[in-house]
Amino acid sequence: SFRGRVWLEDEGLVEDNERFFVWNAPRKIQVLLVAPEEQGLRWPSSRFLKEALSSPREATWEVREVSPREAVPLLLGNASVPDLVLLSDTTGMSDAGFLALRSYVESGGSLLLCTPGGADAGMAFLNTTGFQAVPVSAKEARTQLLSWVDLEHPVLESFQASQYNDFSSVRFTQYTPLRWDESREAMQVLARMDDGHPAIVETRLGAGRMVVWAFLVQLDWTNLPKNPRFVPLLQETVRYLTEDREAPSSYRVGETPAWASVPL
Repeated sequence: SFRGRVWLEDEGLVEDNERFFVWNAPRKIQVLLVAPEEQGLRWPSSRFLKEALSSPREATWEVREVSPREAVPLLLGNASVPDLVLLSDTTGMSDAGFLALRSYVESGGSLLLCTPGGADAGMAFLNTTGFQAVPVSAKEARTQLLSWVDLEHPVLESFQASQYNDFSSVRFTQYTPLRWDESREAMQVLARMDDGHPAIVETRLGAGRMVVWAFLVQLDWTNLPKNPRFVPLLQETVRYLTEDREAPSSYRVGETPAWASVPL
């Protein structure tokens, strides 16, 4: 924070000549992008995601890309815990990594998970969060369209205008069918494919929350990365998952901001 004062000279009312101020520079939201070390693709999920999040000139977040191995100590640490974890693919994540990820979310963290690409450990993790996920191979899958989105949800409400609310051009050639016990009220579907399977689901896990995309952001899974709705969809999801982590810009008399040593 920066502290300073402004004052007037040779002004009649001396008591009103000087003012003090504190300017607290806004803290960047820390996004941890976890991606496999060797992906073998020119445009893997992590590259699409990173490029989409680097587009705003005045972005309120910073993206740090790490491998699954490097992510574990960051998720379990105290000083450098990220505001949001973006898991682009579960490939390469160890059992220790998934335990650290679950602990992070249950402790109040936020997670955007691109569905496991058939990895056993990834499926096991997803199933421990309340889902009953079964991978579908490219041979078994039938091309699906994104046929319904919840335009009332904060992630999608910016698409309500008629020129933006048509998602029917978004196609999926691979996806992970997401099912769960219907008695679980914590699950909320944000978007569905035309066969009825959820494409985007939000759920709570302990004190934290996660949004699950039932697909990888790769061109052999979906054409979403080439669709103009991809960038705003990702950015609005990031904003939604981190909105309660932004420092307030105003305070009531008597409240003590984190950066202040005495109450206002």
